[in-house]
Amino acid sequence: MSSEHALRVMIVEDAAVISRYLLALVENVPGVALAAVTDSVSGALALLGQAEPDIIILDIHLPDGNGLTVLEAAKQRPHPPWVIVFTGSADYQYKRQALLAGAEYFIDKNKNFLQVEKALLEIIYQAEARQQNRDPA
Repeated sequence: MSSEHALRVMIVEDAAVISRYLLALVENVPGVALAAVTDSVSGALALLGQAEPDIIILDIHLPDGNGLTVLEAAKQRPHPPWVIVFTGSADYQYKRQALLAGAEYFIDKNKNFLQVEKALLEIIYQAEARQQNRDPA
């Protein structure tokens, strides 16, 4: 995927050290580009329309509310983004709620930190396949 067609990523994470890790990850994965970073539900909701992300990396517990609110709003958009829920609150109930609300990935940041890169690469592959199906050579 060329840089002009890079998928736009929005990071929604309130822990500064994790946010920096995710930022570095996005900067080093070919095929994606940073669209926005925020540490709150209100910031994410405001940025959805401005940044128009293709992918959201989303924490659940944020200072001003629950990240699942962002997930639900994102999935109502005309072109809903892929959502990677990346949280330390990986109990069954949150996972169930996130997947039912439309999250494509649910990753426990306490156990599977490296799975975020894998998820991004899978999404890039899916986006490329969709594009090829729309524009056959």
